[in-house]
Amino acid sequence: MSEDTLKIMIVGLENVGKTSILLTLEKKYSLLGALTPTKGIERSTFKILGYPVSAWDLGGQEAYRKGYLQKDIFFEETDLFIYCMDVKDPGNHELAIDYYQKILEIFKKLKQKVPIIIFLHKIDPDIKNDPEIRKNVKILKDMVQSSTSADFEIEFYETSIYDDWRLTKAFSAGLQKLSTKTEVLSSHLAEFAKQIKANAIILLNQNGYLIGEYASNEMSAFLCQSISTQSLYMYLVMKERDIKPEKITVDIKEGFILFRGVTINEEEFFIIFYSKVTRSLELFGEVFPKFAEQTKDIFKFFFK
Repeated sequence: MSEDTLKIMIVGLENVGKTSILLTLEKKYSLLGALTPTKGIERSTFKILGYPVSAWDLGGQEAYRKGYLQKDIFFEETDLFIYCMDVKDPGNHELAIDYYQKILEIFKKLKQKVPIIIFLHKIDPDIKNDPEIRKNVKILKDMVQSSTSADFEIEFYETSIYDDWRLTKAFSAGLQKLSTKTEVLSSHLAEFAKQIKANAIILLNQNGYLIGEYASNEMSAFLCQSISTQSLYMYLVMKERDIKPEKITVDIKEGFILFRGVTINEEEFFIIFYSKVTRSLELFGEVFPKFAEQTKDIFKFFFK
């Protein structure tokens, strides 16, 4: 980590979808249809919890790849390494692994134990259970694991630009690895959920990145996740028209799911929670001020 900015490297072969990933995360959907191959390195910046983040999108054409590998300086002070692989392109899997291994050698030379997130990409919702896709996923995981030394910690995520939640979850998981307070925040959310009698809770920042979550079981987590991106989109669309909804509520047979904007430390966040108890709304109002103050303290030096 540089003194002021978190540096994230997003790397992979050409046509793997790196730029599309960034545009989807930034909710710039209108630009997806006009993409051209990335030339060299494109940098985008944003803030999370007040910390500046610089995302480096490295063009994947062969000439660029050779150039990066000849200059270690591109990889210096990297905080997070996201490597993208096209699951639907088995003909290039060996080449993708070779490129991956060469980059890891550079990190070793620089003595940087960078956390690694592997995006097994282009697993669109309608094909995620296809037998051929499942076979390719297993093969790729085995190839990556056998190519990664114990010096590095890796996590795999199956991603698609047509599944906002999975993509957000994968990217946010990488960001959370850069904090020493991730577990503290998770425990804090678990306690808050207990106080308001919620079965699951999600905290997003104003850009839609997952800051923290808690769920008592898998189904409760699914119910919160299922409305998070759609509710955020609805909220932002209405906000553009100077309509700021206090909350969005989805009633289901087993209870209700609530999405609402909140302010913590003068910054906008979004809380989504699922509860079977109507009184949760009242309890939320009672305990949120204290929760916000405690959360503000946790956010101090979150990435330091």
